Amino acid sequence: MAHGTWLGGALNFGNGLKQFRRRLRAQVRGLMRSRMPVAMITGSVGKSTTSRMLARILECQGHVVGLTTTDGIYVGRQMIQSGDRAGYSGARTVLARPDVTAAVLETARGGLNRRGLYLGRCDVAALLNVQDEQIGMDGIETVADMARLKRKVTDAARRVVLGADDPSCRLLAEQYRPGRVTLFGFETQDDLVRRHIAGGHVAFVVEHEAGREWIVRRQGDARHLVVDAWQLPSSMNGALRHNIANAMAAAALADALGVPLAVIAEALLSLSNSAEDLPSRFNIFDQYPFRIVVDRANSPPATRALVAAVARIPVSGRRLCMVSCWGNRPGFNYERVAAAITPGFDIFICYEEPIFRRGRPPAKIVELLKAGLMNCGVAETRIHNAGSYEEGLRLAASLATADDLLLVLGAHVGDIKPVMDDVFGPVRLKDDAGRA
Repeated sequence: MAHGTWLGGALNFGNGLKQFRRRLRAQVRGLMRSRMPVAMITGSVGKSTTSRMLARILECQGHVVGLTTTDGIYVGRQMIQSGDRAGYSGARTVLARPDVTAAVLETARGGLNRRGLYLGRCDVAALLNVQDEQIGMDGIETVADMARLKRKVTDAARRVVLGADDPSCRLLAEQYRPGRVTLFGFETQDDLVRRHIAGGHVAFVVEHEAGREWIVRRQGDARHLVVDAWQLPSSMNGALRHNIANAMAAAALADALGVPLAVIAEALLSLSNSAEDLPSRFNIFDQYPFRIVVDRANSPPATRALVAAVARIPVSGRRLCMVSCWGNRPGFNYERVAAAITPGFDIFICYEEPIFRRGRPPAKIVELLKAGLMNCGVAETRIHNAGSYEEGLRLAASLATADDLLLVLGAHVGDIKPVMDDVFGPVRLKDDAGRA
């Protein structure tokens, strides 16, 4: 039997007989109590990373986890289908498998907009943030429109996890019963967070303890240290602030599912920025002629987060950025991505691959990004054009020295690493601690 309550298979209670309804509802309640835990995660940025973090936590608790992401479907740590599965098809596959004992379902805008919410009920859902990502597409014209769409996910959850640092999530928090909500965020002294904690409700926050930053579980007068945020491999000694936020969200989701804090900490400490653990999320290559960071980010909010992270990495030479976007985005998307990267880099390589175009003519993505950079004041001499991963990397190789850093945005590590090996020679991917 498939797990969960499917909207597409709404129950028919027959002729309205009260006795029949009572029996059927009792059976459904029994099934819901015995079924596997199901978590759904949505937001503008951080969905995939938070989903993978929660999957690792549930794995450490002993579950066989079915995970759906924009990269593919995983059972345990084995990918069983590749491609974007953050919607109906991925959930259907995972929930129907008899070997899966817990489900973590990344839920993206596209599937929600096209097919609606595919589950009528889940145990816990998170809305991480709502930013200017994919605005101007498919009738979603404002951040408020996007918030209304993504709210469908949290409305279906028994427990709700919300990002307290995000304005849209803060508004939504006021609309749910407080006992149903767990907040997470960096602003411990924020009035909303303080009132929530004082009311006896749960929040995961970052607090200083013995000169370090810790993820802390707060509820009323209770305060429990969960994990040293600077010790998280995925945070790179605290440099990747967005991954600390993602870890807070994953901890809050796991806590709502009843996972002990010790298990949460153990799992988060075991997960690194490697291509195996977090593919295409700040994967660092240190054994090429110069340091290369690969990240799939190509939306304005994700790009802003990545630029801030790169700014915290010491670099004695120059910073180069290879950048691309999906071709089906509105024109202002390219302007905003260009504005995000302009302050952080010395040299820019605008590139595209045929798969990125999505209706745009060849070289149009490059043209739009170049125009955006020049509108931000970048001199044309600092901007280079490339028609592929390989052309962009060969350009970077001709421009960069050993002290430089290259950030490659918009690329999947599985696609670009063979090209990097061809251009520079094969190497092993290092994790954030420098281990090959």
